[in-house]
Amino acid sequence: MGARNFCILLVSRMNGPLFGTDGIRGTYGEDPITELFASRVAAGLGQYLRRRDGTATDSHSVVMARDTRFSGPALAAAFTQGFECQGIQVIDLGVLPTPQVAFATHHLGASLGLAITASHNPVQDNGYKLFRTDGTKFEADEEAVIEQCIITCEPGSFKPPPANPARLFQATEHGLAISQAYQNRLRAAFSHLRLHGMRIVVDAANGATSHTTPLFLKSLGADVHPVACEPDGHNINCAVGSEHPEMLQQLVKETGADLGVAHDGDGDRVLVVNAEGQLVSGEQVLALLARYSPTLGCDGDHALVTTQMSNFALDAYLKEGGIPVLRTDVGDRNVAVCMRQRGCHLGGENSGHFICADILGSGDGLVAVLKLLETVRATGRSLQELCSEVALFPSHLLNLVVSEKRDLASLPTLTKAMREVEAQIEGEGRVLLRYSGTENKLRILVECASNELVHHHLTHLERAARADLHVLT
Repeated sequence: MGARNFCILLVSRMNGPLFGTDGIRGTYGEDPITELFASRVAAGLGQYLRRRDGTATDSHSVVMARDTRFSGPALAAAFTQGFECQGIQVIDLGVLPTPQVAFATHHLGASLGLAITASHNPVQDNGYKLFRTDGTKFEADEEAVIEQCIITCEPGSFKPPPANPARLFQATEHGLAISQAYQNRLRAAFSHLRLHGMRIVVDAANGATSHTTPLFLKSLGADVHPVACEPDGHNINCAVGSEHPEMLQQLVKETGADLGVAHDGDGDRVLVVNAEGQLVSGEQVLALLARYSPTLGCDGDHALVTTQMSNFALDAYLKEGGIPVLRTDVGDRNVAVCMRQRGCHLGGENSGHFICADILGSGDGLVAVLKLLETVRATGRSLQELCSEVALFPSHLLNLVVSEKRDLASLPTLTKAMREVEAQIEGEGRVLLRYSGTENKLRILVECASNELVHHHLTHLERAARADLHVLT
């Protein structure tokens, strides 16, 4: 098949851009999450590296790791073949959290980093997250160039990937060395943090942090109660982890723990539960770190960077400390870009992505937990007491699964309802409509003075959305 015919086939299969808000993601067995397509992505990345650096591919190296999904080994084998047939060296770390891929890419000076993961998505999904040499995610314009390289690369150079690779769920020798270097970095950054006397429940979602987070917290003296830390390839994110905190909440109360933490499948996000089994919002974590963390550095811009989805209570709380809040489009990549441009130390999303740039230039759930524990220790106050300072505005986010993502501006009923709600809550709340970057979902956020008003406005907007769109659930 020629490059032109492949381009036509690709466009017909994809129904939209390859890259979403966090890499490429989809259902395993369907393009772009197949072994053949993975090898094509590798070829496209090779072409991108040649264009970017003006050098032959045999001068390049790629750091690669994956989470614990059953599809990971086969996709990793396909990527390896795709890279190696171009002479690109592959440094396979095996199963490691995505933050360690970002760390390894910078630590080893690799040309790029690749994490094979679908993050919090169910086990039937998988995906590809990419990192630049400095360990940060590619920006949107760079992804557009990479996508064009993938579409236009010549498919004749591809070979079938190896069949039935071993399904291993641990780090390789390279991975163990990187994990040790990463831990050394954290120990240096948190050299004064001692967790003796603290009991912490860790839910690793049966994912890539199943061994790393519990072991590191234990090394600091914590009494760790691990759950969902036994991956088998099929149980990742299965009623556990950051998307399903119910078991964690119950265990924190039953064990008398000081707090609980839940990762997503690849460990770049984290959810926190206090000693009473209550969820700590992402906004509360960001607010406390911005206000109290003793190791966020004293140079650069002290603004907190977050997204348009974060509760506006952040602005009111941090205003007392003279800390401005900067907002970006949804996606931790957008947060990171703004942080780099402004020289900010802290940013994140209410979904659990937290970036502490003095440690790592991309999201890291374990680093966020350590920052929060450091804050608790430094203040001598409980997490519950600290969180009580940050009173969030009543807010609710509704997710509607839709058959297609039609232009919101073209939906007359929803547009009219949006204007009506905005007029009623002007100055005392906000409303936000957006599509998910990785799923066919319409997200409707309403935030205002009371729960009753939130429910009233949300119901009005949902009815309008159902009138204009084919809503599946």
